[in-house]
Amino acid sequence: MSWWKNFGLCLLCGLLCGCLGIGGKKPQPVHFFVLGNGAIDGHCRLFNPEHIIVLERVNIPCFLDQVRIVTRDDGGKLVRHEFFRWGENLADGVGSTLRSRLEEVLRQSHVLLAPWGGDLRPDFRLIVAVDDFTARGDRIWLNARCEYWHNGENRLVGVRSFCASVRWEDGSADALVDGMRSLLVHFADAIAADIGLIWEGKKCCPDGELAQDCMPEDTTQWPKIFKTFQTSETGGRELLLQARTSIYVTVDPCGEGERLFSGRLAPGQRMAVPCHGAVQIFASDPDGLLVDGQPLGR
Repeated sequence: MSWWKNFGLCLLCGLLCGCLGIGGKKPQPVHFFVLGNGAIDGHCRLFNPEHIIVLERVNIPCFLDQVRIVTRDDGGKLVRHEFFRWGENLADGVGSTLRSRLEEVLRQSHVLLAPWGGDLRPDFRLIVAVDDFTARGDRIWLNARCEYWHNGENRLVGVRSFCASVRWEDGSADALVDGMRSLLVHFADAIAADIGLIWEGKKCCPDGELAQDCMPEDTTQWPKIFKTFQTSETGGRELLLQARTSIYVTVDPCGEGERLFSGRLAPGQRMAVPCHGAVQIFASDPDGLLVDGQPLGR
């Protein structure tokens, strides 16, 4: 009987020691990180903004949309770090970091994160998508793009493709987050430079390793499939466009006159375009666009 009692006491002590970490290796603590720098010294000011810019919620791939920080091994496989985690939603962290930098550079502009309240009418909308934001080897990579939309005209002005890297100094989580923050600052600076050109009415051009793909003025790079639609010269009518996939669309009058629509339609998006007379409709993927319910490519 005493033997069983001693065994039970030893077992209980072992369990307690294991739970409390006594006599063994201490459990590794979980560290949480955010992309923002936290509270910093600033200043208050009252100003009349020249432009209002809205940054839509940043799109990130599913493999990055999680609590654990993700890197890649030498073979490119994903590595999810159990003890290094985000203390914020990564998409929100990217958006707030870009917004802070844009407001710092574009000092006469008011930069908002969507959704915004009130009756504000933005001049421009920025749609940012991140394709990859991981470290591999001794480099940290950001592969992303930003679409510039003229909000009043619902027109795509240009697309900034950004691919850059910085050195991952010591392989630590702190250095990783610092490097990611630095890449976002560079990305925001490129966006601010593009916006400055757009305000001046200039076309964006390639700059070093930052590739700039603008919305083409013509449709020569697109498939040679289009359709002509005849409407009334006087009363006219609305043509209903509906996108099956993400596509670029233009609607041009057959005669003289300005382009009626030019921009990107998201999957499932509908748009009614008022037309007078004959118009030609081009699409980057003709089978992906329905015009009055019929595929453009047929």
